[in-house]
Amino acid sequence: MSVIVDMRTRLVQYGFTTPIALGRMPDQPDIVLMLREYEAGPNRAFTAANLPVFEELAVQMWVRVGKDAGIAAAQTIAVQAYRILSGRHLRINGNSYDRFIAAWTPAHLSTDALDRPIVGTNWRIQRWGNVVAPTPPGA
Repeated sequence: MSVIVDMRTRLVQYGFTTPIALGRMPDQPDIVLMLREYEAGPNRAFTAANLPVFEELAVQMWVRVGKDAGIAAAQTIAVQAYRILSGRHLRINGNSYDRFIAAWTPAHLSTDALDRPIVGTNWRIQRWGNVVAPTPPGA
């Protein structure tokens, strides 16, 4: 299962009510949190059977609000999500994570084409890999 689905699950479980978009920033609604996975680089820890022990993951988190709401409104929503997601040794949807660490406290990044402010951060995530090799068909 995708890490961004797990992040959405954790946010909802902890009472986060802002609409959450996965994979892309939609045009509407004005107020939205977006999670998008991107390349984190190669995994570095493997078992003797070449299965990943720890999977390195990376996610962008952006929060956008209406043009007249201001940067502070986007910052408030982003910090709420940041506090819910930050942690170590988490289990979400049956997946085990060693850490969720933000690159920085959510900060103003830009505005979109409709002058709506965007606040965000990037996440570095380490997931415990499934080190049980799959059973070959017919075995």
